[in-house]
Amino acid sequence: MHLIAAGLGDTLGKYTCLLDWKLANMITGEYYCPEVVEMVRTALRTVRAQSEKVQTRDPEAVKAVTEALVLTGIAMSFVGNSRPASGCEHHCAHCWEMKALMEGRTPALHGTQVGVGTILALRLYHRLAHGAGGDRYSGRESPRGCRRRQGSPGPLHPPAAPLGSGTDGTVRCISGVKGTGTFIFSPGGVHAEQRDRLAGR
Repeated sequence: MHLIAAGLGDTLGKYTCLLDWKLANMITGEYYCPEVVEMVRTALRTVRAQSEKVQTRDPEAVKAVTEALVLTGIAMSFVGNSRPASGCEHHCAHCWEMKALMEGRTPALHGTQVGVGTILALRLYHRLAHGAGGDRYSGRESPRGCRRRQGSPGPLHPPAAPLGSGTDGTVRCISGVKGTGTFIFSPGGVHAEQRDRLAGR
């Protein structure tokens, strides 16, 4: 089950990577392909519609996740880079994977870490868009100024020890972003070995 959940985590990371790609296009003029983006979004809509069934290993849900992962691989080949499948959420995952390997530990599954990175990225995007007091980012202030005004979120560290399990099978972990917590989506609960790896044990 933890492999299917990791596949789902990697797939859901496409939400933030597509946003990263659009922002890069707006800020730097980087190439952006709306057709490829729509192809990935269509796969995401299919996965989202089936996501509740992942917990029961429903064949259609597993098929949707698998097809989305294959499709984003094809999307990368169309564009010639990883923008359609990888963004800041993957940077977090790769950092955590390298850190674990440097410390002689086996890293958690890649997709599991991407799922955690996606939640962190969404929280940071939310802070940028809405500000610390809930005010929408007006665009009059630079993102750096907005970050200074709200207080730096601090370095992104791998999640620390789990704080408990939710009724829907999620596990609450410390995210390393100034004492906030994050939820790891994991239908049916996090496999004990994966939980320990995420916790750095």
